[in-house]
Amino acid sequence: MQSASLVQINLENFKSYVGKHVIGPFSSFSCVIGPNGSGKSNFTDAIGFVLGVDFSFMRVASYRDFISHGCESTTVTLTLNLAGNTHTITKTVDLKDDKESIHILHNDSEKTQAELIEFLVRCNIHVDLKNFLIFQHEVEAITQKKSTELTAMIEKISGSGESKAEYDEIRAKLEAISKKISAVAGEKKDITGEINRCKSQKKEYDRYRDLLVKEKKANALKNLFILLLNECELIEKKEALARSQREIDEFEKSYIEQTKNMKEKKVAFAEIHKKHLLAMKTVRDETCHYRDANASYEKMRTTIEQLNKQKTRLLGETSIENKFLGAINETISSLKQSIAHKEAEKERLEAAWRVEDEEAEQSRLSPAHLEEYRTIRKEVGCETVLLRQKIDSMRKTGSIVEDSVRRDEILLEDTDASVRATNEQLSACTERAEGLKLAQSEIRDELRATKELYDSNRASFQHSAETQTDKKTELQQIDAQLDLMQYNKEESSREKKNSEALTAMKALTRGVRGRLVDLCTVPNEKYRIAATVALGKYMNAIVVETQTHALECVRYLKENRVGVMEFIPLDSAKGKHVDERCRSFGGTCRPLVDIFKYDAWLEPAVRYALGQTLVCDTIEEAKKIAFNSLGTKYAVVTIDGSVILKNGALQGGLQSVRDKAKKWDERKYAELKEKKSRLQLELFEASGASDTAKVGELERAKQKLDSLRTRSESTDAEIVALKDKAEHMRDEIAVLEESRSKTARRIDQRKASLAELEKNIHEIQQKIRSMEVKAFSKLQKKVGKQDILQWEERRSEKTSLQAEKRQQFILQLAALKNKLALETEKHDLRLASTSEKQIDEISRKIASLEAEVTSKKSQVDKMLHDMNTANTELEVVRKQLSTIEGEIRKFAVNNSDNGGAIAAARKLASSYTMSCGKLRAERFNIFLRGILENSVLPYVLSDGEPHENERKRHRRARTDVSSESTSQESIRAMKLSIRRSEPFDVSENPLIRSAVLEDVSSQSLPTFVCIDFGSVPEKQRQATVNGDQAAELATLERAEIHIREEISALEPHVMVNDSSSKVEDKLSTLNTALDKLKTEYRSTTDSFHRVKETRYSKFQHTFELVNESVGKIYKALTEGTRGSVVAHGSAYLTLDNQEEPYLYGTKYHATPPLKRFMGMEALSGGERTMAALSLLFALHTVRPAPFIVLDEVDAALDLTNVQKLAQYFRGHSSICQFLVVSLNPDLFSMSDSLFGVYKDKARESSALLSIDLTQFQE
Repeated sequence: MQSASLVQINLENFKSYVGKHVIGPFSSFSCVIGPNGSGKSNFTDAIGFVLGVDFSFMRVASYRDFISHGCESTTVTLTLNLAGNTHTITKTVDLKDDKESIHILHNDSEKTQAELIEFLVRCNIHVDLKNFLIFQHEVEAITQKKSTELTAMIEKISGSGESKAEYDEIRAKLEAISKKISAVAGEKKDITGEINRCKSQKKEYDRYRDLLVKEKKANALKNLFILLLNECELIEKKEALARSQREIDEFEKSYIEQTKNMKEKKVAFAEIHKKHLLAMKTVRDETCHYRDANASYEKMRTTIEQLNKQKTRLLGETSIENKFLGAINETISSLKQSIAHKEAEKERLEAAWRVEDEEAEQSRLSPAHLEEYRTIRKEVGCETVLLRQKIDSMRKTGSIVEDSVRRDEILLEDTDASVRATNEQLSACTERAEGLKLAQSEIRDELRATKELYDSNRASFQHSAETQTDKKTELQQIDAQLDLMQYNKEESSREKKNSEALTAMKALTRGVRGRLVDLCTVPNEKYRIAATVALGKYMNAIVVETQTHALECVRYLKENRVGVMEFIPLDSAKGKHVDERCRSFGGTCRPLVDIFKYDAWLEPAVRYALGQTLVCDTIEEAKKIAFNSLGTKYAVVTIDGSVILKNGALQGGLQSVRDKAKKWDERKYAELKEKKSRLQLELFEASGASDTAKVGELERAKQKLDSLRTRSESTDAEIVALKDKAEHMRDEIAVLEESRSKTARRIDQRKASLAELEKNIHEIQQKIRSMEVKAFSKLQKKVGKQDILQWEERRSEKTSLQAEKRQQFILQLAALKNKLALETEKHDLRLASTSEKQIDEISRKIASLEAEVTSKKSQVDKMLHDMNTANTELEVVRKQLSTIEGEIRKFAVNNSDNGGAIAAARKLASSYTMSCGKLRAERFNIFLRGILENSVLPYVLSDGEPHENERKRHRRARTDVSSESTSQESIRAMKLSIRRSEPFDVSENPLIRSAVLEDVSSQSLPTFVCIDFGSVPEKQRQATVNGDQAAELATLERAEIHIREEISALEPHVMVNDSSSKVEDKLSTLNTALDKLKTEYRSTTDSFHRVKETRYSKFQHTFELVNESVGKIYKALTEGTRGSVVAHGSAYLTLDNQEEPYLYGTKYHATPPLKRFMGMEALSGGERTMAALSLLFALHTVRPAPFIVLDEVDAALDLTNVQKLAQYFRGHSSICQFLVVSLNPDLFSMSDSLFGVYKDKARESSALLSIDLTQFQE
């Protein structure tokens, strides 16, 4: 590559450049500037025009747009310096006869565009990449490019895109070959499977016969092992049944003992409950006393707090008055000092005047001269009498004005003093108001918190009161219901015993639901007698879930000698459904089952007890229904208790039925009594100490709330008063300021008039003096005085001045004394209105109340101690009560647990018994199935009695259980020593009897058989005790199943498939084709990897170079100092895919200095521009052009970034020539040469100015 630089550009009729123009010579860093519309960007277009840049980048649509208006051709010549040699490239466009004629010259030799591009590439100028030209819109667009577009840029610069077509072609070919290989391989797999099937068919028939024999043996082995497991499980169930019976005995003994202890605890609970009631009464009384005393104490504290607030307010007012009195005292002191100073000054002046008079006596005239002086004075006086009168008149006027000025000055001083005093009062009022506002804020916060507490306590108390009221109302309603029921529960000893038995059975057996009369109700009392008669003996029947539960309950009744009770099992109770015709008989007739209310699960028991019984209001209607013409017989009962049975019999009697009908209210009566007791206890506890404490807290909160509201209202009133007073003071200050302003203006006006009078008097005095000088000239020569008139004037002026001064002192002293008297009067008035007496009175009240509070506090503390003591005693009793109640509950839970355990043990024993029967039935069925399948299991005949060894083993086992030794070891030994099963009778089954008995004559005798386990392997015996039964059985079953599956899977054929040879030939053909495809695939894969590696290496090399460069360039462009820290940004590129990056996206990340990482779209315009320029410069480093032309790329940059960009151009101008179009002085001021473009309006053309800036650089 040869390095080159741009020397100059010659333009002729190019766009806005009409005529011939020369731009250059260019330095290593040159800038083109000019106003908008001057044609400076046409300089960039001229370079692109010569080098052949696409029109879309140069704002034109055709070559015609390059030619200046009114011209037919344009010529642009670029002069390049190539290794010290000058090269010129000229491009001319001629539009004669509306035809475009384009000529390209290189060093005056005509070239084609391709030849020119070849030359430019040798100079490292790539027109297709535009590595020498950067427009403003490219800078803005680079940051908005998608990741795939950025990848395309890098691929274009790196040249890896040249391999794209070959890469895609080879990749498509590779995929096609892969599909063909997959298809041939699948076909080969199918042919291979068909060949294997042909071979397997030859072996099927031989295996079939062998497998049938193996199946029968495996079945016999499995059944014998199952019977062995059955016998082992039967031994375990027998042992478990014995243990369950022993546990039942232990649980029943524990249940009786727990019941006895619970009765004793209930007696102790009743005694402690009495103590608890007495303790609660004591607490309630003590709490009432404490509440009353504490309320009085809190009221006293509130009164003291209010008096303290009032005292504080008065002290604040006194503080304001003291400040005002201090200001008045300062004024009085100042006035006294002024009076003393004036009197001292007057005495000093009088002494000085006396000395001056003595000196004047020494310079007096002789009598003759004095007489002559007087004669002349008289004559002159007559001549100047009018003038002197005019002066006297003016002086009188001036004296009046001076007096007015003095009065106004005194008034001005008084006004200033009043303003200062009022300002001090205003400041004191403002401070007091601010302090009150802060206090008011605190009061309101406290008031808000107290209000919330009060509302919360009040709501809680009201809720408690409402709850108690509701409970009292509910208690009254319960009492009314109990009175209306008139039910007196007097149980007989039998009924009480039955009730206890029912409770015990519920605890022992989970399936006991309860009495039928308790499980269903008759909502309409009208039908209760009828329902009682219809239920009859089933009214007190006990509903259970199953017959098994009923049998358990019957056994319990027998064991405990309770008596006879009816049971209705839900699983077996069968009752007739009501005929729908019975609901359509009319009148008052209806099925009796319709008047009952019950749960759905109870329906079988209700139907069993009532059947199709009907109910009517009268006996006449009952007769019509019972003896209807349809021939169907019904049992009918009337609401008064009369009943007509199906057989026509009639029963009646009311009193006994009424007594029995009261049982419908028994459960409701018990529930109401329990609810009444609970409500009474809750009401009693609620009226105790907790309720009293709530009332006390509520009263204290209300007192505090009232106190805070009073304080808040008084503070608000005082704040309003202070605001009004401050407003009044501000108005007064405004009036005083206005008066002061008027007085000052009036003083200025009068002083101006005095000056005018003095001027007039001086002029008249000059006239008089000229007349007197003329008259006294002769006398003056005689006497020898230089100026007798001046001496006379001084004497006269001195006399008048002394008189005037005396008068002034007299007036000033009088004014000061009057003002002193006024201020003294104000001071006396303020002293008379002080609040000290009120403060003293409040202090005495506070002291008295504090003494009472101290006394009351001791009483409250004593009552609080008594109340706490009573509460402590109550808490102790409550704990005792709670402890005993917990013990009773624990006994009840234990009883329930014991009852449940007894029921569970009985269920377990029953299940063990059923399991033994089930195991025996399974043993019989397995033995029978073996006979039916012609696979008789080994057996021995028996007389039904256990073998001697079996008897010894059972005795040893019972001895072990009774002595509670390790039963598991004995069971293990029994399992391992089993040789024969338990004898079982086969005489009932003729098939087995005929198969096992050889002597036909003995077939009528009872016959027992034992399974012989002598042939069972030791491994299977060990499996019965070490937990491997399932595994061993599964092994036997798998063996049998495996044999059966093999048998069922076999389909024996006599002949094999004749087409096996054809299939083998086809397989050979497929193998040849597959080898050929694999060879082609390997060669294609090698080519693909070669192209892929070439493309990857080019792209990756360029990417790494750009990534490294962009970080360095961005760091250089953003590096700066932030305080004492040197900070710079960071920029880098990332690939979406590392293996084939040219197929995926490339992302550009830039983070400005001292900022967190963010997306490119979140950056500011200047930050995006710096990031874009960094990337463009980094891309330039891959294919570095000898020069770069930049068109207004700094438009979006601030001053700092422009300076950094200029420094970058300056620092890299030694390795690359920069030609920049810019309007920013901070950029072009740092260039080496500057070209200014302006609009030549006379020629309607762009014109150029140039300057070499290197001469101005230091």
